[in-house]
This record gives sequence, C-alpha cells and structure tokens, in this order.
Amino acid sequence: MKLISERLKPIIPLIVTQDQAAFVKGRGVVDNIILVREILHFFNQNEFSQQCFMFKSDINNAFDTIRWEFLRAAMELINMPQNLVNLIMNCIKGGKVVLDINGKIDGFIIPKRGLRQGCPMSPFLFILGMQFLTRIFQKFMIEGQFKAVKIAATAPAISHIMFADDLLVMGQANSQQVQHVKIHPCLQDFLLWLPSRSGRCGSQNETIEHLLFHCPSSKAVWFASSLAITVHALPSLFSQILSQLINELNEDECSVFFSLMWQIWKERCNCFFKGGNFDVEKVLKHAHFTVYKDFQNLPRRITSKDFSGIYELPQGTPLIIVDGSWDVRKRMGVAVIIFNDRGILQNYHVRRGEVHDALVAETNALLLAIQLAKSMLNQYPQVHIFTDSQIVVSCVTNRNMQDITSWWAEEVVQRCIQELQMGQDIKIRFSRKEALYQAHELANYARRGIPLQPCLSQNLHRAPSCFRWALV
Repeated sequence: MKLISERLKPIIPLIVTQDQAAFVKGRGVVDNIILVREILHFFNQNEFSQQCFMFKSDINNAFDTIRWEFLRAAMELINMPQNLVNLIMNCIKGGKVVLDINGKIDGFIIPKRGLRQGCPMSPFLFILGMQFLTRIFQKFMIEGQFKAVKIAATAPAISHIMFADDLLVMGQANSQQVQHVKIHPCLQDFLLWLPSRSGRCGSQNETIEHLLFHCPSSKAVWFASSLAITVHALPSLFSQILSQLINELNEDECSVFFSLMWQIWKERCNCFFKGGNFDVEKVLKHAHFTVYKDFQNLPRRITSKDFSGIYELPQGTPLIIVDGSWDVRKRMGVAVIIFNDRGILQNYHVRRGEVHDALVAETNALLLAIQLAKSMLNQYPQVHIFTDSQIVVSCVTNRNMQDITSWWAEEVVQRCIQELQMGQDIKIRFSRKEALYQAHELANYARRGIPLQPCLSQNLHRAPSCFRWALV
C-alpha cells in the first residue's frame, strides 16, 4: 500500500482540483483560510453579497461511509489504468466479519464500504472520491442551475472549498436555485406520507402559507394589526407574498410585518406543545412590543429644536398643536397634542388614512383638533390651536376659499368653519413648523404605521419652550 501511495502522490495534484487543499502536495489549510477571508470581506463590502449565501458542512464519518464500488467508479472516471484500479481495490477490500455472540459463531457480515484509518493510501482515495462532488458542481454551473460567486471581474467563479471532509459551499441565493434541491424517493414515499397537522385549527396539511396567513387565527392577527392586511387578496405562494408586501410596505412597516410573523409562529408552538387557545391579542401585543424595543435603539427621537419665535397664550388657556403628514402613495397621518394651561401633556390623538393631497391632511388634522377643543370649553374659557399651514388658518378664520386649490380640502375646511360657529372661543393660530416638531413627528409616525410608544420621549410631556403663558 505504501508503494502504491508513493506512486499516486506525484499525480494527485494533477487530478484533484484547486478547491481541495487536503493531502495534496504544495497545498495547505492556510490557502483556504486566506481565500475564505477574502470572500467574507467581499460579502461585507459589496451590495451584491446580499444575494449570496455561504454554509459549512462537515461530512459525518466520512472515511467510514465511502462505498468501495463508488471509489472504483471514481478512479475509472479519471481514466486510471484498470490494472492499478484492480490492485487498489484488492488492497482496500477486506474479508468477512464474523459475529461472535456469547461465545458462539453466528453468521458473518461482508463489508462494502469504509477506508482503513492509518493506511497511507486512504487519504488519496478519499479526495479522489470527493472529486465527484466537484464534478457535480461543475455540471450544475454549466447547465445554469447553480451560480457561483465571483469576488472580482477577472477572478474565477468559486462554488465550494474543501479540506478533506470539511466542505464550504457558496453561491448566489435565489428561489430558483432552491427548487433544484431534490428529496430522496425514500423520504418522499415512506417518511412524508402524512402532512404536518396544524397546531391550531386541526387542518390536515399545515403549509407555511396556511400557518402564517390562511389559518383563521392568523387572518385575525393580520386584519387587527396596524398593517390591516386582508389575506384573501394575497398571492398563494409564500415567496410571492413576501415579494409583494416588501415592495408595498416601507421599512418601518416591514419591521412590524416580520415581527408579526415571528409571534404567530411562537404562539402556534405554544398552542401545539403546551395546549390552550391561540391568543390574537397576545400576538399583537408581543409583536408591537418587539418593534418598540427596536425603535428605542434608533437615533431618531422627538427632541426639542432651537427656535427663536415666541407664541404667547392667555393665562389659564390650554394649548393644542396639530400637524398633518402625507406622501405620494396618498397615505395620511394626523396628530393632535393637547397640553393643559400649565404646558403639561394632557392627551394626544393620531389618525391615519388615505387622502388625495397634503392640504387635505392638514385640514383633517385641524378638524380633529377643533372637535376635541369643543369638548374642553366646559372646563376652559378659551382653547388655542396652532397649525403650520397658513393657508388653512387664513381660510378658516377669514372664511376665504380662494387659496384652496383642492376640492377635497375645501369640503373639510367648510366642516371646520361649521364646527367653529358652535365654538367661538376656539382660536386658530399659525406657527412655524419648528414650533410644532412634536406633532410633526407623531404625524409622520402615524402615516408610516409605526407604534407611537417608542417615540414618546421626555420632551413630549411638556409643551415646546416657544409657547408661553402670560397674564391678561
């Protein structure tokens, strides 16, 4: 065996491809380490790497599981002389294994696989067998079923790296490549005959689509969430659902979306393993709490802004600041913040919806503030409302519709005027946007569907310093 291994040693580097670094003269594990570090650096620095994957596999009992007939086929594939193939096979094949049970010989076993540990020829034979895997990767790459990674335009495509039985696979990640993964017929025919039963509604076939979206409990979660998703309008496949919603939702709404999916899965597992009923309210609460914690780590917060203007209010008068937010997708968010006559937060209200333009959002915010102010007149002699829309202030106070260019906004302004006729002690005033930064931030959060608790910093609990109460 040692003589044969010495004869094989010079030709092994010519046969084994560069992706295998073990047991080949002139190659070492350091080569692969350097290469992997370069690939990881490429993944960290290149935007394209977000579409790539990498995973490591350690073949269990690799030397003990390699079949002898497979090894013969591997040597014949590289056109090794038949006499040498037969000689090697005679060396690795063993005799019968006799069974001695309680001192009695009872049958025997004929081995058909395994390489001897410590044999000088075994490492070379093992890496020859592993060449089959390399050829499979090459075949898939030629057929376009697998796309390898290139860290530079002139660099070779890298699909895998090996050191003996340690395998590192990398490539471009997409759903089409996953479809090429085949399930062994034994698994398909004998081990997968009964689909997974749903842990909540008893459905015989619990697919990922059913679990996360189509189960009645999941439907209730999506409909009751801040996203208000109607499941029947979604595509049938999970990958299509993800693609559609990720394109339609903004970054903040995507955080809520993924948090809800995670909490649905956790509640399903609790029901399945611990018993009990699916708690929709618990799922919503925990999902939003998870998002709250994430938003608490964001640098953006409601903070006071430098502003030199001063707005005076009569003593004993509460303050209401309002703002409306709108985007090109016609999504609206309005915020109304109420401070008492000492400038301390009393309450706040937010709403979201769909309107045609930004002016409609501003007028809706003012209408909500007027309706809330009317309910305060039995406690305070006057209520002052501040908005940053000078057009809206002019139209409401002077009843002048000439500056209104939106029919939808004109209708809301008319409602504001009607409400003010029954609440004449409500004063509508203009202020710069910097003075209304709290309402501005809340309106943006409402429009984007972000839970409000994380953005309630200490500065929201008091009115901005530019508002001052003076004795009349």
